[in-house]
Amino acid sequence: MEAKIEKISELSKLLSVKTRMSDDLFHLFGKFGIGHLLSRLSLEKHDGVSASELILSLCLFRIAGKSIHSVCKHKIYELSNHGKNCFYRMMIRPQMDWRRLMNHFALRYMCLLRKYGEAPRSEATTCFIIDT
Repeated sequence: MEAKIEKISELSKLLSVKTRMSDDLFHLFGKFGIGHLLSRLSLEKHDGVSASELILSLCLFRIAGKSIHSVCKHKIYELSNHGKNCFYRMMIRPQMDWRRLMNHFALRYMCLLRKYGEAPRSEATTCFIIDT
């Protein structure tokens, strides 16, 4: 699949405004229907913190190449207003099926590509590598 430069520049513009970045990225991840999946996994608020917000934040930390510690210590991009223990508890939560979440993201991504006419050509070999 070929990257479309204009799409990358749009994302770059979106990410350059640091004060709005977290809201815009949460909206972008909303397209993946993460809240619906988490409700099916029976992951609701725990101790007043939304499970979907924590998981989306963990994904964003990974995209930014930052650790939980560095984000919580330096309040990078205003992505987190939770303590680091909230994130660590989510990561070890026995009800969280990370493999299912990754599969959901991959399948939803393909659906979004088809919806917006960006899907790979039918004669091209397509594969997903899901690293859990």
